[in-house]
This record gives sequence, structure tokens and C-alpha cells, in this order.
Amino acid sequence: MENTQPEYMREYELFVSNYKLTEVAPEEVGLLTIRMASHYGKYNLKFRDALRNYSIILRDLQNQSDPTTGKPMSSVKAETLADATPEAAKYEEFKIDLQNLEQYINGLKSLQRSLMQEFGNS
Repeated sequence: MENTQPEYMREYELFVSNYKLTEVAPEEVGLLTIRMASHYGKYNLKFRDALRNYSIILRDLQNQSDPTTGKPMSSVKAETLADATPEAAKYEEFKIDLQNLEQYINGLKSLQRSLMQEFGNS
């Protein structure tokens, strides 16, 4: 079975696995935080593009006539149809990736602060 996890997730999980096995310095956590921030920027650009593509689909649907009534399509129906498109799926996927990355970055910053205190007290 093909691993479909995003690169940032594999990288984070590898770090967590290694963290369980060996001592980690605050600098290592800082470097991973920087890499996660880089991933965040890349996924934010993907999210922007996906939002644009979804918005175009939604606009096009709203400009169509409802095939069942011949009247202009309602916004609710256009949104429902747009939400079922591959563009909507990509939009949601990148939105979730950004949320994941935010959580990873926040967790890493917290870990780094803890390690810095621990190393400072040694």
C-alpha cells in the first residue's frame, strides 16, 4: 500500500519516534520547527490556489440556470454542488494540512521551551 501521508507528517512522526529513543537538543527542535514553518508556507500557497479554483467552480455554478426549474440556481444549491467537486476536496485537504502544521509548530515550540528550561536547570 502506498504511503499517502504528506511529507511534513512523515518528517514529524520520524522526529517523534527518534525523540522517544534518544535525547534531543533544543536546537534540533528549533530546526524542525523551521522546516515545519517552511511546509506551512508551501501549503498556504496550495491552499490559496485551491480556494481560488473552488471559488471559480462556485461562481460558474451560481451563474448557471437550475436544470430542473430553468430559473437562476440558488446559492445553496450551487454551494452544495460545488462542495461535491474535486476542487472542494483539495481545498479541504489543504485546509486540514494547515491546521495540522499549526498544531505541529505549536507543539514543537512548547517542547523547545521545555527542553531549554531543562537544559538550563542542568
